[in-house]
Amino acid sequence: MQRDYFLAQSFANFAYGPVIRYNLILSQGQNERAQTEWEEYNNNLAENLDVDLEAVFRKFRLSNSPLEEFLTAVHQHLALENIKSLTSF
Repeated sequence: MQRDYFLAQSFANFAYGPVIRYNLILSQGQNERAQTEWEEYNNNLAENLDVDLEAVFRKFRLSNSPLEEFLTAVHQHLALENIKSLTSF
């Protein structure tokens, strides 16, 4: 049970980044709150990327290949600090 909690928490931490980025894209960079949250997320990037996506996919029996591919690609781009590429998804 504790492992599941940590898995869910690490996934939530990771998934929040794309949400913030989406809000920034929609606002064309004008959303100050999203900008502040993005800076905080980015300052803790290593911690926010500390998620075992394969374990998440297995645990929740995700069989949505496009979703898995999207999340994996986002993770890879963030890990490479290739932030600008996230606007092309």
